[in-house]
Amino acid sequence: MGLGRDFEDSRSGAAAAQISAIGAFSEVILGYFERPTKAYKQIPIREQVEVLSLSGQAL
Repeated sequence: MGLGRDFEDSRSGAAAAQISAIGAFSEVILGYFERPTKAYKQIPIREQVEVLSLSGQAL
């Protein structure tokens, strides 16, 4: 995947996908779901970081 390229590619026509990756981000916003408030919290990181494991599903 090239620098600055969107993770989602609508040209494939896929309805769902399983994702696994390693790599790095020049900056990123991480998030988690907080059950008591039923809201996603964001953690901005404005420096280069490595991704040791990235996995999930896109529906």
